[in-house]
Amino acid sequence: MLGKGQVLTWTGRAPEALPILDPLHKKYPQDRDVALVWASAQQSVGRPDVALATLDQLNMIDPTNRDVRNLMESVKRSLRPELNINFGSALDSDHLHTYLFKATYSFNTGPRMRSFVSLTGIPSSAPFAGEFNAQEFAYGF
Repeated sequence: MLGKGQVLTWTGRAPEALPILDPLHKKYPQDRDVALVWASAQQSVGRPDVALATLDQLNMIDPTNRDVRNLMESVKRSLRPELNINFGSALDSDHLHTYLFKATYSFNTGPRMRSFVSLTGIPSSAPFAGEFNAQEFAYGF
């Protein structure tokens, strides 16, 4: 049963894997292999808080286990805030340079909520002129 849950999780079908993995994890909560696959499935369905709690317990049992540490780092990395800045230029049909600026900042506002703030701009050659657009949105998982 663990193999089937593992294959479903690794092929991106974690929601289908959880009904198989949940009873196994309840029956064998200290089994490292079961807990690793279960935590990976939990992260895949958008429950990084549950995955981290399980991985913390596994890490206390065996702090030298590389699989536990790698998955824990992957989960923590997905929760970190990100700042992306892009700048580009192009030559339009009138041989004028067009510049594009885009900055996006994303962060977690809760264990299952990711928020984004985005600023996109097409400045002109005149100071403080051009087109700018700001957006804020969030999604839950």
